Amino acid sequence: MLTHFDIVTMLRYGDIMAQQRMLPARSATTIGQTIKALRREQGLTQAQLAAEAHVSRPWLIGVERGTGARSELHLVLRVFDVLRAPLFAVPLTESGDRT
Repeated sequence: MLTHFDIVTMLRYGDIMAQQRMLPARSATTIGQTIKALRREQGLTQAQLAAEAHVSRPWLIGVERGTGARSELHLVLRVFDVLRAPLFAVPLTESGDRT
């Protein structure tokens, strides 16, 4: 029986298939850290990512720090779309293992 879901971000599709690279995103802080890491990996500045995702740079800074009081889910998802890193919910077993 599943007791909860683990929200993870999966990096570029090619990376997923080659490396099965998944990052747990269980809090605002880890989601922000993931966005920051992906942004840097892709060589984007905060201003560039904010412009492409149609969000403000101060908003993005708050999300990356995990302190964004106004981190609306649809905007966070838009940022992940720009980074080509969709979010997936992966069910966990009672022991915490992925199914």
